[in-house]
Parts: sequence; C-alpha cells; structure tokens
Amino acid sequence: MRHTILRLPLSLSLSLALSLALPLVGALGACGKSQPAATQAAPSGGGDQVIFNTESKKFHKPSCNTVSGCKHCTKTSRGDAIKQGGEPCKVCGG
Repeated sequence: MRHTILRLPLSLSLSLALSLALPLVGALGACGKSQPAATQAAPSGGGDQVIFNTESKKFHKPSCNTVSGCKHCTKTSRGDAIKQGGEPCKVCGG
C-alpha cells in the first residue's frame, strides 16, 4: 500500500494549523486562570469592553492570552479603540 503525502504551501499549512489550534487555546484560557487587570479601568464610550494596547494599536478580548503582562494596555470600549486607530487582535478577534 502506497501513502501519498499532501504538500501544501506554507501559508496554507500555517492557516490550517492555526484554525485547528485556536479553539484549543481558547479552551485553555477559560480554565480559571485570572487575567491581569488593565492599567486604566474607565472606558469613555459604549460597546463591548476590550483591552487596547496604546503602543501596538491592537485591541483584544479581555480573555485573550496575548494580553498577559501588557504594560501599554488600557481597558476601553471597542468603539473607542477603533477611534484611536486600533485594529483587532489576529488571535482573539478583539
């Protein structure tokens, strides 16, 4: 019996690997570990609460694992983060 090896372009391989791994990362983040508090707590606008990195201009869901230990992060609304030029995190979708 012969086995065929499927060769995919690197970008497609990475996309497939991430699409399979991200649900696992989300499940691990929900296992009861507390997330660090943002340095500022008062959002000025309405909408969903996000953690906005003022240096990278990326915003994250509060449960996103990439926010851990962020020194330039503030808690704000999604709308305010966008007004400040923010873009959603590629891991959690902001």
